[in-house]
Amino acid sequence: MSHPKPRSHSPRTLFSVSTRYALLALASLPEDGTYRMARGLAEGLAIPFYYLAKILKRLRQVGILESLTGPSGGFRLARPPAGITLQEVVTAFEGDTGLSLCPLGRRNCRDATPCPFCALLGPAFREMVGGLARMSLRDLPRTWIPFSLPPGRRPSQRRPASPGKPLKGSTER
Repeated sequence: MSHPKPRSHSPRTLFSVSTRYALLALASLPEDGTYRMARGLAEGLAIPFYYLAKILKRLRQVGILESLTGPSGGFRLARPPAGITLQEVVTAFEGDTGLSLCPLGRRNCRDATPCPFCALLGPAFREMVGGLARMSLRDLPRTWIPFSLPPGRRPSQRRPASPGKPLKGSTER
């Protein structure tokens, strides 16, 4: 008798993809106030451009980024990295309650009558939220960034099609 194969679970993370991408993008911006183009950031971080553009727009709306249009424009940090907490970034995408939700879905669970999960994990969650409030972008290790962007626009990493070969999806023969 054969047993069914166990299902592979996708790794669970505490933060949404948007929050993780936002942290990567912010940590990759230079501290000197230099503007970086969204397309160059997206290519360097291997994040879909339009998805990153929405993330950068949200970061600008909440005052974490500044933007400038034009050929020498782009995005830059609105304040020094030491003045931008990770809690600010997380709250921009997860909301104020993103870190205080009960695993069982109860409202105000961590107040007077917590469920067994919140009674056990409440102190750890409070410590984590406090840590995010104490930790700034400056505290993120620079080695965490998977690339280094040169000033200005980063050239595309795509290779041109070989001469004489039709492009994939093309109807030419």
